[in-house]
Amino acid sequence: MIVYFSRTGHVEKLAEHLRAHLLPFGEVAMVRIEPVRQHGYWIWLACSFLPGLRVPIQPVTTDLGEYDVVCLGFPKWTVSCPPVNQYLRSMQVKPGKRIGLFMSCGGFDEERYLRSMIKKVTRKGARVVAAVAIRRSTIRDGTFRNSLESFCRKIL
Repeated sequence: MIVYFSRTGHVEKLAEHLRAHLLPFGEVAMVRIEPVRQHGYWIWLACSFLPGLRVPIQPVTTDLGEYDVVCLGFPKWTVSCPPVNQYLRSMQVKPGKRIGLFMSCGGFDEERYLRSMIKKVTRKGARVVAAVAIRRSTIRDGTFRNSLESFCRKIL
């Protein structure tokens, strides 16, 4: 299963490519995290400075028990991503559930951000088997594929 949040389409592009790589190995469900209210760039930017801030999201699959592996995709925002924070809060996993994290990024400090997301998922009881930060510039020019294929090998 692939669960992702994408405001600008970069993470969505990664999710679609990830799904294409995983389909030969079996059925791949794909779920998009959608906030109840959409906001413009400046509102989301301000919200991203507040650690742990959550916003209401549309109903989405949160019980991940039936899936062999779950891939969670998200953008790297300043400090946190409120729709993803809300999903993580409601996510239900069995201890040891295998999860892969994929993130789009464009600025700096992506390693710290990715480590913080690994900690959040691990605190839920899951086991992060792969994590990758992919720069937006490589998503735009298509050179991200090797990084994503390596990520796929790790989660399988």
